[in-house]
Amino acid sequence: MRAKRLELPAKTAAEFAVAAARRMIKHSAYQKANKVAAYIAVRGEITPDAIVHDAWQSGKSIYIPVLTEDKHLLFTEYTHETPLRPNRFGIPEPVSTTDPIEVKNLDLVITPLLAFDRDCNRIGMGAGYYDRTFAVHNAKQMTKAGLAYEFQKTAKIDAQPWDIRMDFICTEQKIYEYSESE
Repeated sequence: MRAKRLELPAKTAAEFAVAAARRMIKHSAYQKANKVAAYIAVRGEITPDAIVHDAWQSGKSIYIPVLTEDKHLLFTEYTHETPLRPNRFGIPEPVSTTDPIEVKNLDLVITPLLAFDRDCNRIGMGAGYYDRTFAVHNAKQMTKAGLAYEFQKTAKIDAQPWDIRMDFICTEQKIYEYSESE
């Protein structure tokens, strides 16, 4: 899946990212959210840039993850002026002088992913940062959304007990919503 993401032509990736962003922006969870966490795309991940720009124009606050030594995420505010620096994995992180927001105070967290299934289970990059952060901060009250290319959808993911399911996942083609009744 990593190779497939990287093989996607830049123009196609940009078009798919805008189409997925349009779906996310129309979703009621995004419409209601004031504090939105996103990410800086790396290594072929679908970019949330159009969502970030819409959020700024709509008066929403954007937060970007910062890795901690204990393998959790902190979310710091991100603006047009926020400088970035690469973390130990080469992923750009905000250099912030403000305290991070408490995870429980985020309304919507948009996550990258490597693969997902129709039940909104996700596979990340394998280190478990998002799952660990959501578990520690009892993320039931916040909406968790994945952003992906349609080709990242797989038949079934063998979710482990520690894996945190997304509430919905947006691709360039559709929105997958998790429903406990299914």
